[in-house]
Amino acid sequence: MIIEVKGVEFSNKGAELMLLSILQMLDLEFAEYDLVLSPGHLLPYQKRAELGAWQKLSFQLWGLDWTWLGNLAPAGLRRLLRHFGIVVEKDIDVVLDASGFVYSDDWGSHCLQQTLSQLKRMKKYNARYVFLPQAFGPFHNPKNRRLMQQLIEHAGLLLARDEQSFCSLKEIDISDTPEKIKYSPDFTPLLEPKAISASLDLPDNYVCIIPNNRLFERA
Repeated sequence: MIIEVKGVEFSNKGAELMLLSILQMLDLEFAEYDLVLSPGHLLPYQKRAELGAWQKLSFQLWGLDWTWLGNLAPAGLRRLLRHFGIVVEKDIDVVLDASGFVYSDDWGSHCLQQTLSQLKRMKKYNARYVFLPQAFGPFHNPKNRRLMQQLIEHAGLLLARDEQSFCSLKEIDISDTPEKIKYSPDFTPLLEPKAISASLDLPDNYVCIIPNNRLFERA
């Protein structure tokens, strides 16, 4: 099975925790699977290679997403690309979207439109698209409401990580399968911690707080 994990990165530690939590569960559930990550400055090649991830043929130019071009490649060319660790979108079986907080009025229509385009292409190739626990909404903007309604219609499953997000989805849902929207809290606490030797005098019980980079940018 070829599984793409979307919406994660290494710079934002919360997003990295989501990636590691997903990989932990995939390792438990599947004897074999191939991980796919998209290239990007927040997902540098060296970091992706350490995870043994295939590279998705994905790129944007002039503000447009040209990833679909890879789907036009014949089977022979796609096999050749595999020698370079590259897979095209149509070869992916499942997309696990762990974007965190992207689909809302706050982020505008661009992300919604791009994901909808990808979701429609994936559905054409009989792939499954799952929105892992994340924040959704609000969707007061009419255009964003329409886009999110279509995302709900084409998605396989949407998991809202809080009650407000769950309500934001349910109030705009016009699909004939409302059971695909479910409430499920943040899954990163499931990640098993690794023992480390720290040169700190810590008590037996303590809590670690990982600050967002934005806190330092605006200090």
